[in-house]
Order: sequence, then structure tokens, then C-alpha cells
Amino acid sequence: MPVDIHDFTQLRNKNLIFADKSECIFNLARQEQFVFLARPPMFGKSLLVSFLKNYFEGRRELFLGLKIASLEDAAKNPWTVYPVLSFNFTKFRTTDVNAGASQSKATPLSAKDEFLRQLRVQGEKLNFKVESEDPSLALTSVLKQVCAESQKPAVILFDDFLAPAFENHSSSGPTFSEQNKDNLDFLKALTLTVKSAGPNLRFAFFTDSANLSYTDSFVYKDISLSPMYKDICGFTHADLTRYFAHEIAMVAATTAVAPQTVLNHLLNNYGGYKFSPASKSGLYNPYDLIRLFGEYKWNHYWASAVHKRAATPEVVKDNISLIKKIPMMEFSRKDFLSFRSGKANLLPFLYSTGIISIKEYNAASEKYRLDFPNQETRDFFTRIVFLANK
Repeated sequence: MPVDIHDFTQLRNKNLIFADKSECIFNLARQEQFVFLARPPMFGKSLLVSFLKNYFEGRRELFLGLKIASLEDAAKNPWTVYPVLSFNFTKFRTTDVNAGASQSKATPLSAKDEFLRQLRVQGEKLNFKVESEDPSLALTSVLKQVCAESQKPAVILFDDFLAPAFENHSSSGPTFSEQNKDNLDFLKALTLTVKSAGPNLRFAFFTDSANLSYTDSFVYKDISLSPMYKDICGFTHADLTRYFAHEIAMVAATTAVAPQTVLNHLLNNYGGYKFSPASKSGLYNPYDLIRLFGEYKWNHYWASAVHKRAATPEVVKDNISLIKKIPMMEFSRKDFLSFRSGKANLLPFLYSTGIISIKEYNAASEKYRLDFPNQETRDFFTRIVFLANK
């Protein structure tokens, strides 16, 4: 089970394990049109985008044996083929802001430049022309071209959509540089362009780790806290016992413990993530599980992979009083979902990276209690606190 496969076609062609959440994705594709989903890094967002791309391209053979195949076969206009435009801004996330000149030259100058570059690349494959350097005019023209050619409305998919808005961190947490503000303005304008596509648009989907919808004028529907889509990324306990029984038995045999002990350890170390007020039981981090079932050795896999994105000891030191109070405080959704320009953003940063998660929800006060979802994230952040106090 390679952790580096985010392409649904490869996953199916290699006959790898796929936890079937396709009924939920079918409902998303059939009932929604212009939506945004935020989940922590390495929680399966890219694979979800790839799944949607293949689904809207009508590649029925890839979905045989999954719930979505029978649902789509029974639906009106099954397996309709749509033109799909897919964009990925992950490059902005992985750019090292402290890199030397040779590496920084590879960094796109702006989100606008990167969007136009990816649009041109897709033009070569889908036989359309990018006729303007203005992104709004270019995209509007492209949508008209592909829709006229296919006689079908287009699908637009964005992965890591908000990445260009976040790069630099100050002593108070993530902030916006002037470049990032320009990128943020561009991304807002881009959502408006997509939304105004009218009959040329079948479906638009945006993913990211961060969430800006409660303070900024994005126009998509945010389903990040929706009860209907709370389990769309990540593994549930039912997924574990259904799809990974053999792997759990192998870990038990390798570590000389009972399978139930393995399950308990999985919950305590890799589980506990809640992304909706309706969540009763927590999700498991897929990256941790795939790494564990590939190596049969306990480790803090996710924490090791995201350590460069985590808050620095300096950020922790300046906010240590808040951090200590987090498990005992109640927060509104704006408190932990909204990044604000020029202000401390530690709480939403901790939530968006998956270091903290929803613990409880008080419906009467409409307030959330947050905490570390599991021992891995607790140990990881304890290490950062230790470094901050050295």
C-alpha cells in the first residue's frame, strides 16, 4: 500500500486496497455544484480529487465493485462524460521559503502565473487555446471552447486551492505577506469567475487544509463541518475492521500482542479526528495506517512527515498560555477556522494541520471544545513545547 499514490487510476489498476466511500462521493457529485472541503495534510484530499476526475470522465471500468457503480448505473443519465479541468497548487505548500536562490527560481511568481501555466498544459491535452493573459478572461474562454466541443458543461477541480495564500510564518503564527495577499485576492476572484460560468459549469470542487470561508468573501459552499461528509476522508473503525483485518493480524503477530490490543493502540495513537459537530467517533489518519501496515512497526509517521509545516518553537513560546488553555476552553467556529491577515493565527493553524481536532460540541451555545486527537499529536506538540522552553 504505497503512501505516494494519489492517483485513483493507479490505485485501481494496481488492485490496491480502497476503502469504499463512493456512496458519499456519489451524493456529493449529484447533489452539490460549487463546494469546498478542508482537511488536514495527508488525509486523502488528492485521492478524492482524482476519484472525482475519473468519475466525471465517465471511466466506469475503474469503479466496478464499488457502491458508486450500482448507484450510477441506476441513476438518470449514467456515466455522462464531462470535460474536466484539474488544478493543483501543492507546489506552493512545499516551497521552502528559506531556500537558496537556485531553488527559489523554481517557485512560481504568483498563483495567477501558476494557474495560467496549468491551464495551458491542459489545453495541449484537451485541444483548446488559452487566448488571454487575464485569468478570468482566459478561463471563461476555455470553458466556452470545451463546452462547445463536448456539448456538455465542464467540471473544475482544485487541490490545495488556498496554498498560495499561506507561506510565511511570524512569531505570532501564519500571516500573509504582500505576495500572499495578492494571491489571496486572485483566488477570491477566481472563485467568482468559476461561479459565474453558469450553464458552462457542471461541478466545481476545491480542497485545502486551511479554511477562510468565515472571514473572507469566497463564494463556494463549505462542507468541511457537514455531517453528511464528515467521513469522506480518513478511515473509520468500520473501515479498519473491514478492509485491514489481514494487516491488523500481521501487526499483532509481528509485535506479539492480541489483535484487540493493536486496535486499541491504533485508536490511541492514530485515531480521534472529528470534523463535524455530528461526529460521534473519531477518524483514523490514513497516512499513519498505510505506513504502519507497510512496515509493521509502530512510529509517529504523520508527525515526522508534517514537522516542517508545524508551528516553530518561537511561535509556541509566544502563545504558550493559549496552548495550555485549549482543552479547557470553548471556541466558536470562527475562532479555529478563520485565518486573519496581520493577526495571530495559531489556533486555526493547529486545527488546519491536524495537531488539534474537535473534541466536543455544545449545541446550546454553538461552541466547540478542541484537543489533541491522539497521543501522536500530543507527543509531537509536547516536543515543540520542550524546544520552546530550552
